Amino acid sequence: MQRSAATVSLGRYLQATVALLSIPWLLSGCAGLTTRQDLREQQRSEAQPPAPPSRDQTRDQTRDQVIDQHTEWDQPFQPSPPTPVQMPKVGLILGPGSFKSFAHAGVLKELHKARIPIDVILGLEWGALVAGLYAQNGQIHEVEWKLYRMEQSDLPQRGGLFRRRADSLESLRPFLSRQFQVNNASARIENAKIHFACPSLSLNRGSLQWQSRGSFAEAMNKCLPFPPLFRPEGEWSAASFALTEAAEYMRAQGVNLIILVNVLSAGELLGTEALGEDPSAVILWQELRRAMSQAQKTGVVQEVIEVNTRAHRLQDFEQRKRLVSAGERAGQAAARRLAEKYGF
Repeated sequence: MQRSAATVSLGRYLQATVALLSIPWLLSGCAGLTTRQDLREQQRSEAQPPAPPSRDQTRDQTRDQVIDQHTEWDQPFQPSPPTPVQMPKVGLILGPGSFKSFAHAGVLKELHKARIPIDVILGLEWGALVAGLYAQNGQIHEVEWKLYRMEQSDLPQRGGLFRRRADSLESLRPFLSRQFQVNNASARIENAKIHFACPSLSLNRGSLQWQSRGSFAEAMNKCLPFPPLFRPEGEWSAASFALTEAAEYMRAQGVNLIILVNVLSAGELLGTEALGEDPSAVILWQELRRAMSQAQKTGVVQEVIEVNTRAHRLQDFEQRKRLVSAGERAGQAAARRLAEKYGF
């Protein structure tokens, strides 16, 4: 018995529908098979040790690390600025020494040549004369020239030089006025190129006064007189022992490196004949020598420049050029030492 055409058509439709519905299930199964295959391959790869990187791979990794460390690869190299060196503020004390103080000029010449800066300069007794001449303009050759212009005629002549009794500064005043002069007017301390001062001692009150303003020439009249060379006029004398006060004055000006130039370290001071003529002056100067030699040991100053003036006495005016040369020798050695120690 034959089926009708309608029945056949219905059967074919149902078969086609079933086939279409089974396609997604087949595709899903295939996908599952692929995923399981990938898992098996991954398990096998994990079970085996990794192969070492090739030379090219290692080079590439190193290059990447260097690039990572220098993120500013395209920027030019900028070196760090140098740390500034803090130079000390220098104060120079020219100690007492009468005509031995000419040696101070030689020391100053060598410090100037070595470009060691001097911010404050003080002078005790005749150290004040050299310090004042230098402070005016800071020109050491001018100082030497002016000192050499001092003649025997500028000094007392009565009874020989420094015999029996000290003389006044009267004969020296014209020289001081000429050398401390600017445009025919008396040079003033406050106009000096380098900060200057010298101490004077009041003989009536025992007080110390700093000559740091006014006329240079008038300051010398109060800072130079000291036996046995010159006697004080009025109440003021050189405060030759004021080394501690000089250091305190400098620290008040901000000085942190104090240098003393000592011209009393060796040799006779006044000679044996002075023991009979003026023993008190001999004692006075021996005590001054002791005070200068103790300055560094007691911490009053940081540095001392010792000038060997053994061959000269306090009153050896005729030896002033040799004294300057002695100062040059001491100053040259000191300049090298100071430059190396403090970085000048």
